[in-house]
Amino acid sequence: MDNKPNFSEYSHSELLDVIKHIDKNQYPERYQEVEAFLNNKEHLPEEKSEYNEIIEFDKYSTFWPRF
Repeated sequence: MDNKPNFSEYSHSELLDVIKHIDKNQYPERYQEVEAFLNNKEHLPEEKSEYNEIIEFDKYSTFWPRF
């Protein structure tokens, strides 16, 4: 039983980690799939917007304790 991961749900940083640690010889089709997701520009904007929201929240998270 070979459970294939759903790379479409991975974030950009997770995909970079996968491409760095995957065994290309044992899983060539998975390697190509991850490469395709990394090269796909439509996969990246979701993470950027989430990342920007986190930064915006963190920017003001220390205001009241300092005040």
